[in-house]
Amino acid sequence: MNISIITVILILFCHKGSTCAQETPKYINATNPKVAIKDGEEGITRYWNHLTKNKFPIVYDLAKNQGERQVTFYTDIDSVSFKVTSNAAYPFNVILDRKDTIAVILSTFTTSNLRIDNTNNSADSIPFSVNKNKQIILKGSINNSAEIDFVFDLGARITFLIGNNLAQKNQLILDGYMEDESSSGLSTEKISSKNTLRFGNIKVENTPICYIEDIGFLKDGGGLIGFNIFQGKILEIDFDKQLLIIHDSLPDKKAGYTPLPFKQTTGGMYVPITINNGAKECVGWFFFDTGADNELTFDSKFALKEKLDITLKEIGSAVIGSNGNRVIKASVLEVPKLTIGNFTLEDVPALLPEESNAEAAIEDGVIGIGLQKRFNMIIDYPNGIMYLKPNKYFNDSFKKKTKRY
Repeated sequence: MNISIITVILILFCHKGSTCAQETPKYINATNPKVAIKDGEEGITRYWNHLTKNKFPIVYDLAKNQGERQVTFYTDIDSVSFKVTSNAAYPFNVILDRKDTIAVILSTFTTSNLRIDNTNNSADSIPFSVNKNKQIILKGSINNSAEIDFVFDLGARITFLIGNNLAQKNQLILDGYMEDESSSGLSTEKISSKNTLRFGNIKVENTPICYIEDIGFLKDGGGLIGFNIFQGKILEIDFDKQLLIIHDSLPDKKAGYTPLPFKQTTGGMYVPITINNGAKECVGWFFFDTGADNELTFDSKFALKEKLDITLKEIGSAVIGSNGNRVIKASVLEVPKLTIGNFTLEDVPALLPEESNAEAAIEDGVIGIGLQKRFNMIIDYPNGIMYLKPNKYFNDSFKKKTKRY
């Protein structure tokens, strides 16, 4: 591989005055194209694209705005580690099967391929609906094809297209692979590296899409939008008006909202909440997942540490879908008081599964759409702050009799 070409690419990464981390790339070895990355406190991920010989370079986007930490990139036989900071690029080379040299760059740059086709405004809106499965649904298109339904999921890393015979209909050029984990287990799926999404006046360019040939989770198949396309923007979610609003800068209306810091990882967003069992309080970091259809789930390790399994009232039972077509038994507990930001909710149902399913060391549980929908929110991705304001659903009673999640 020509090292001078890599140097040119690094200059492109650094042209806005940010620093590059390294001038002479390292070399590591691999016999398998599958790779894994450990970013700071996160667990070792398995969701990255495979090494691909015909791509130059392969750029992996790390978590943004998380400050200095160690990142390790693993192949099946080797690894390389970096001390990373924000807005920097970390290049190295992987020798695959002792013959193919693949250029790789780990990037912490905050970029956005999302733009608004309306030069008179710095914000635009995407209307949404909520279906019977508690999924947020947007209407949009891929590569100027016919409009389809998309599930909006802040717990997803990238955009997905799921359904039978949809790749050709949506003009996907399938040029790589990635590992995906769902309730059916870990699988290798095809990926299309550069696509255009359209939602009204909002256009997303050069975005990857994972294509899964399956019956789909929406009628006739559909898409799923992850958080990656919003990380360079301010995202407002208004459940009162059922609008997603994209901003380039914080709107003036944030004065009526309460700020809440969050941690953004490669897997998604984590926010702090306080659990009160009536006698004692404990604080945990919970995964903010619009794709989870319940209110709250405790990780079993967190619940055991804080003795929530013996101090909270059990009000029911449930089962949760897990990997390999398994189900995990869970208790349904009642949280007397839950505080997020400055707001307190009472008698919140929470699932307590029998085993831990946390992906990151900081994950103490999951906040689902049943709790999220009670707030309008403004998510300032570049600065790691969420702004919350109770909406018309805030005082709705919680349903406590659901048996399966």
